Amino acid sequence: MKLVRLSLSATTISGPLPTWLRKLPVIPFINLSHNNLSGSLTNLPSVEAHNDFEYPVLFLQNNCFNESIPWLLCKRADLYYLDLYRNMLIGKFPYSLKNWQRLRVLSLSSNWLIGVIPSSIGQFPSLTWLDLRDNNFSGELPQEIWCLSQLRILDLGVNAFHEKITNWIGEKLKSLRFSLSRKITSWEESRIHCVTIQTFASWTFHIIA
Repeated sequence: MKLVRLSLSATTISGPLPTWLRKLPVIPFINLSHNNLSGSLTNLPSVEAHNDFEYPVLFLQNNCFNESIPWLLCKRADLYYLDLYRNMLIGKFPYSLKNWQRLRVLSLSSNWLIGVIPSSIGQFPSLTWLDLRDNNFSGELPQEIWCLSQLRILDLGVNAFHEKITNWIGEKLKSLRFSLSRKITSWEESRIHCVTIQTFASWTFHIIA
């Protein structure tokens, strides 16, 4: 029997991920959110295994992971949804992203990530939701972001980008429904959270009014 779902959200577990976890085959659905887990993400299951789970996800938000995004995670070619919101991740945006071809939702907001967004960001043909808010990203957005033809929601607020993104982003990304390059209010955040839940259930996006 294969383990296809590991859900330990809000169970007050703490400390680093155990080393034995890394030796397991990839678990399609992992929800370890809203705990006090810390340290590295390198001990996530990494042994490749074929599975029939339609939407492989990693919910790791609201923890205390405090190292960089590991290379092994970037190798997960099956991922649909990756949520690392509100941790203490450091380092730069991953450069090797060619394996995330199926990724639909990527949330790296509220971490301590720095540097520029690499041109490889354009390698996400299926990406519909990109949330980079509340980090310390800088420089200019690469033109390759225009290749994200399926992008519906983009949040770049509370960073240190050089240019006024809103002047051109809507003209280039015709499918975009909601874009932010500023700090959002608590009301807006609650609305986005609501739509996130609905979106994951149906994989359709709605205009946030």
